[in-house]
Amino acid sequence: SMEILANFKKIQNGLLCEEVDYNELIEFMTTRTDENANDLAWLYQTCNEFGFYQTCNVGSTCPYGRGFHLIERDLEFCQIVFGIDTVTQNVASSLEYYGGWKLSPSSEAQENESNTSGPHLSVGGSENTASNRIIFVNGDVDPWTELAVTETSNGDVENTVMVPGASHHFWTHEIKDTDDKAVVAARQAIYDTVSEWLGVSTAAPEVLAVE
Repeated sequence: SMEILANFKKIQNGLLCEEVDYNELIEFMTTRTDENANDLAWLYQTCNEFGFYQTCNVGSTCPYGRGFHLIERDLEFCQIVFGIDTVTQNVASSLEYYGGWKLSPSSEAQENESNTSGPHLSVGGSENTASNRIIFVNGDVDPWTELAVTETSNGDVENTVMVPGASHHFWTHEIKDTDDKAVVAARQAIYDTVSEWLGVSTAAPEVLAVE
């Protein structure tokens, strides 16, 4: 499996090998530049709010080299790059604040939001208000879907769309005439849902698909 992945990566890189050096990665990430700003923003969120690490543990069913990337490596990264050594506590705090699968904020979150004009994140409500105007879209071949809000993970959520055969947020990619019908249908579902929330016409715009 590792050889297959390596060959695939070489094709992506124009047949060039990609250097894999942890110390060079740390040096790159600890030197703030415009080049690594986006990566740093995402990684800071993982350390400070929600974890979300991809590991390959010994004894697991991971299809790649097992034991080379463990959760300890990600936690070490957070400590070295950002000085954050409370990832586990941060994740637990985020789950409590936002309500986990239910996305129904804690009393602290609701109290804070009562003093602001922003909507809170309760999804299961019956009223069509800003508090439940959230739509969750996932591709069924995207491994990250396991951590997403789906119809099966939360039966109280109505606004979920599962896109057969689609990978990670494929429906947000550039529209092409080769797009699968399921991807086109997902764009239509998103458009219809948001249009209903806004109280505007749900006539299909031409940008949803290339004829």
